[in-house]
Amino acid sequence: VPAVLFECLQFPGPPPRRLLFRQVHEDAGAVVRCPPAFRDLLARIYDELFLIRELVPAPGVESLPAGRSVLGVELDRSRGRATLCPLLPGADLAANIAAHVALLRREGLTQVQARCDLHHGWQATVAGLLGAGGFVPVGLEPGAGAGDILLLEHHG
Repeated sequence: VPAVLFECLQFPGPPPRRLLFRQVHEDAGAVVRCPPAFRDLLARIYDELFLIRELVPAPGVESLPAGRSVLGVELDRSRGRATLCPLLPGADLAANIAAHVALLRREGLTQVQARCDLHHGWQATVAGLLGAGGFVPVGLEPGAGAGDILLLEHHG
């Protein structure tokens, strides 16, 4: 399929990542919870894709419940890849993320990614914690979850 039929998205990072995208149905618009560190990037991407999104700040870390968090992990050992999926919020999220990354690296997985659904405020908060923990945005999947899914990759 010719690349000229798609919109090209550029994501910063080592190395910069170029993705092709084509929306095949009408977009009704949405509200996106957004970590402050990623606001400019997401605003640019939504603008380039002509997607109507209202960017609202993600809740602060203090809004996370006092309990323990749960992260799911999808493994693809043949590619050396692991994908973290936040399942349950908790006050220990930053430490939980760091522990998962350390374990996955010790297990020899060279590519550690995470997926956050920006429809849910707490998952947008997780995206901010991931960013603070060395993850950078490398992809966006509009409408792939309850809202748009932000894909991040660990480069720390």
